[in-house]
Amino acid sequence: MELRPLAMSLLASGHTAASAPDVVMQSDPLREFRQIGILGREGRAAVLRVLPPELIRGIGRTGKNFAVFGNVLASEEVLVAMAAAFEASAEELPARTARPFA
Repeated sequence: MELRPLAMSLLASGHTAASAPDVVMQSDPLREFRQIGILGREGRAAVLRVLPPELIRGIGRTGKNFAVFGNVLASEEVLVAMAAAFEASAEELPARTARPFA
């Protein structure tokens, strides 16, 4: 199931990054295996995870213009380092956002 169109529609209709994940997850038959991060246009982010406890390392991190989370990470320190690297960058937002995929 593609969740992005629903999330985008919810944001466009007035939901915030904080309220949209719950609505998205309610419509997903595989929700117990998902984690999602949503970034709203105002730069606020939210992470929602409904994974089995053995797959979760850390609780995710959010900040202005970012959300970091992952499956079966070595430790929560990975999330802390990811968030710190994003926040410390002097690059413009589009470059910072794309850097992990380069």
